[in-house]
Amino acid sequence: MLSIAPHRSPTLRDVARGLLCLGLMAALAAPAIADRGRAYAARGAWDAELAEVDALLRAGRWTKGLRATLKLKGDILDSTARASDAREVLAELALQHAIVYANTGDEASAAWYWYTASALDLKVHRRDFSAYGTAGALFDTLAPRALHRVPDSVDVWTDFGHPGFEMPRQKPLRLPKSLAGSLVDGRRTTFVLEFIVDRDGTLREPVLENDLHPPVVVFHYMDWIWRSGLPPARVDGEPVAVLYEMRRNLINDRWVETSRSFSGKPRIDFLRR
Repeated sequence: MLSIAPHRSPTLRDVARGLLCLGLMAALAAPAIADRGRAYAARGAWDAELAEVDALLRAGRWTKGLRATLKLKGDILDSTARASDAREVLAELALQHAIVYANTGDEASAAWYWYTASALDLKVHRRDFSAYGTAGALFDTLAPRALHRVPDSVDVWTDFGHPGFEMPRQKPLRLPKSLAGSLVDGRRTTFVLEFIVDRDGTLREPVLENDLHPPVVVFHYMDWIWRSGLPPARVDGEPVAVLYEMRRNLINDRWVETSRSFSGKPRIDFLRR
């Protein structure tokens, strides 16, 4: 015969144990809840600032808009909050850079930051930019480039074994301390960006090898690469265009430079010092 144990009322000890468990769970969850709260607060502040900059750009106030975007960039990159939708925030910030440059005669910078925004959020291709001066007409001419493919309009040098070939030289990059915590969120340890270095040193049509890195790292690297620039490659002293691959290891603790990648493209492999 099945016997059923009689119901036992909880004792004070049982209640105390339950409260202790709840307290431990709350203590463990508190940092995550606090981080999420800070992230949402930061996102709210960023949205407000982005809206202010957007109003300046719609009004055609390009100089003031540029100053505002540069300040906002510093505020966001210095923040340690990593909201789940920071990708959209940084994509909007990159677009605002592109809009300003497109309307101040710097089409190369505008194109680079448009590609940066595209790397962060593909929805930018469906946006209407007709309210932002000449930016819309420029953005309509831009399209993402396939990895390892070069437009027919660009004549790139491919004989990297030529004795007179000189690869562009890049200076080291030091990550801001505020980005250190973001590195562990990436599923890949190496940031790889492929782009064209034209004969005049202009950097064109960047393509990410993968999109598994934290958005703040993607924005930071693409922003830094453009601002740092590269001299053109040379053959027997004459500048040539090349398809260039930049690799940045996010884990190792030293700098390494290699002469070329296995696929034959000139490459510099950066390791964090």
